[in-house]
Amino acid sequence: MKPRVTLHHVAEVAGVSIMTVSRALRGKPGISAEERARVCAIATKLGYRPDPVVTRLMLRLRGSRLSGPEPIAWLTSHTTRAGWKNNPASREIHAGASERASILGYRIEEFWANEPGLSAHRLGAILDNRAIRGVIVAPLGWPQSFPALPWDRFAAVCCGYSLPTPILHRAASDQFQSLQVVWQALWSLGYRRIGLCLPRLLDQRVNHLWQGAFAVAQAGVSNKYRLAPLIADDWSEKTFLRWFDQKRPDAVISMAEAHDWLRRGGVEVPRDCGFADINGTESRLAGVNHHLEQIGAAAVDVVAGELAVGKTGVPAVPKTVLVAGSWKPGPSVLPVPRVG
Repeated sequence: MKPRVTLHHVAEVAGVSIMTVSRALRGKPGISAEERARVCAIATKLGYRPDPVVTRLMLRLRGSRLSGPEPIAWLTSHTTRAGWKNNPASREIHAGASERASILGYRIEEFWANEPGLSAHRLGAILDNRAIRGVIVAPLGWPQSFPALPWDRFAAVCCGYSLPTPILHRAASDQFQSLQVVWQALWSLGYRRIGLCLPRLLDQRVNHLWQGAFAVAQAGVSNKYRLAPLIADDWSEKTFLRWFDQKRPDAVISMAEAHDWLRRGGVEVPRDCGFADINGTESRLAGVNHHLEQIGAAAVDVVAGELAVGKTGVPAVPKTVLVAGSWKPGPSVLPVPRVG
């Protein structure tokens, strides 16, 4: 059996100290870019791999030097400090992240990026001073870039698709699959003319994946069942009900507020039209269960994994961890006896 290549072996071949090798492999300061590249190339050629036992030991020792579990930042950028708590999905993701962090020996600490007078540079310095090396960018209120933090200092992940730049690792609901789950459930219940209605901002926030899955589903059915989706710039009760009166769908996939608009418009749900909540956060409605707490847990897993191997910064090859959705039955749909 070939012996494990250690930091000592790499240091001997490179003609540097073990500390220099460690700093080079972890991307830490105190070493030039040229020397880092040279040492990393030697390590790769020798077949160096971190020893997982040593890695776990160093994490434990580092944690013992901190006052309690190591913090991971939960960064928000809503218009108010507590604005993110108004979103049920964000609250569930945060709960899942907090639980997984506790299991792994971390804790979640909240920071508001829009704090008056707080620059990105200052926020980075605050995180540094608090020995925070891991960052979770919480779901944003709308698709937007995040303040230019010194990302090279942190292992970072974002939740969902609302952060277009920088392109970080991501933990998200499998939105394409989630729409497919809803479509298949409605179809199996007998609904045929199925409509999708979304505000354009929400369509952008999920990276158009619901609209894409809806198009694929419609491509597989007869023309008489196909309905053009409503992706509205002017998302309002009037716009939605006008679309509904024109299309007369058997079932609607949309947000909970559209269900309330139907009721106010004299449409009995589910007698006149079935309804599925694509956000899945309303217990009174059928829809998709996004397993949001698992998204938070996955975000912590990504950060912990990056920290375990000393990786920080905007990744050259970002990875996305997807959490599959499942159908959530509810009283807003019922079986429809029909053929075809």
